[in-house]
Amino acid sequence: MRGTWTISRSIAVLAILSFSCVFQTGCSVLFPSTGPTPSKLPAPTFSISGKIGPSANGIGAKVYLSGPETATTTTDSKGNYLFEGLTAGTYTVTPAKSQYKFNPPSLSTTVNAAAVAGLNFIAEDDGPTYSLSGRIAGGPGATVTLSGEAHGTTVADAAGNYSFEGLEKGNYTVTPSKNLFTFSPASRNETVNANVSAVNFTAQFSGGTTYSISGVISPKAYGSGVTVSLSGAASAMTTTDSSGQYSFSNLSNGTYTIVPSKTDFTFSPAGQSAIVTSANVAGVNFTATQIVTGGGATIYPGQDIPSIVSASPAGTTFVITPGKYRLTRAILPKDGDSFMGQTVCAPPATACPAIISGSVEIGPQAVFDGTNYRVVNQTQHGPGGGHGGLRSGLGSVHLSRGSVLRRRALSASAGEDQAGHRPETMVVRLCEPRHLFP
Repeated sequence: MRGTWTISRSIAVLAILSFSCVFQTGCSVLFPSTGPTPSKLPAPTFSISGKIGPSANGIGAKVYLSGPETATTTTDSKGNYLFEGLTAGTYTVTPAKSQYKFNPPSLSTTVNAAAVAGLNFIAEDDGPTYSLSGRIAGGPGATVTLSGEAHGTTVADAAGNYSFEGLEKGNYTVTPSKNLFTFSPASRNETVNANVSAVNFTAQFSGGTTYSISGVISPKAYGSGVTVSLSGAASAMTTTDSSGQYSFSNLSNGTYTIVPSKTDFTFSPAGQSAIVTSANVAGVNFTATQIVTGGGATIYPGQDIPSIVSASPAGTTFVITPGKYRLTRAILPKDGDSFMGQTVCAPPATACPAIISGSVEIGPQAVFDGTNYRVVNQTQHGPGGGHGGLRSGLGSVHLSRGSVLRRRALSASAGEDQAGHRPETMVVRLCEPRHLFP
């Protein structure tokens, strides 16, 4: 339609600025609606759920949620928990209850399209724990299996001892096992509500004939209470009786090593090997020597006097008990050493001499003064030196009447530097003629 249009200035400006429309025939002008704006749709929400078991432990536990949202809930009478209305994101769930620990301690999950279920935990009583222990006689090295409220295995030590620690209250079964051995009883059931000990067994070799290794540790005074270890074809440990005797039984053929030990004592030999070949092995004996740390030492028949004197510090008093001693080398005393016999005899004996043989009399330089032999102001001699009497660097030596010592027992070493040498002194208590140290 043609014609002349008249448009007000304000409308024209609006038309140009708002719609950029060229008004021609058929052109329509649309203005924004003045009605209400449509509302935005709500974002979807999700849930996280799970259970804390066993139910008896899981009841009343606190469960904490962290992540895009935080929350806390409490498990129901069956240990179940639930978090609802959660937006998408990654969350962490952490349970807590006094005197309980949880496995696992926490769980993380990502929520993005659906509810998450099955985030479960195990609640364990974190209260006091106990031990269960015992000994397997004849069963060192046996495997011991624990079952029940907890499971585990351990190996009996050389003495047959075993132990399980950190056990909660409950019922347990203990079962020992070892190749070629049977056990009496085969297993034991125990209820733990405190420490349980003495859950003991006896092992019996079932693979054929068994044998023993035995011996004694002397002297009797030192031999009792010695720990004796066995290793090799089998391992075991025992303690000597009041007479110093020990024995290992239920042994199969093989090679074994026996080693004694006791605080403040050494043993000769330090250890011995024994081979079991279809027969018992006896006489695997040892001699105990007390380690002297100062003061005094007691020497018994069968012990090597020179070795004990050499190993002891200067100024030691040596008590030589009754019996016969055979010297194979010289006694070399240190400054201030004293030697005496045992003064109290075991009834009915009234005299208890210690007789030392294999010696050489001290020589003409010793003068008997009515009580002791006395050797005074002897001098050191260099290589090739010497005289017909006792070679000695002793300033003053008292020897009992009838005493005998090896000639070199009191001799200075050839070539010893003489400058500034301080003479040594040895005193030997009075004894009866022909005997040393009664």
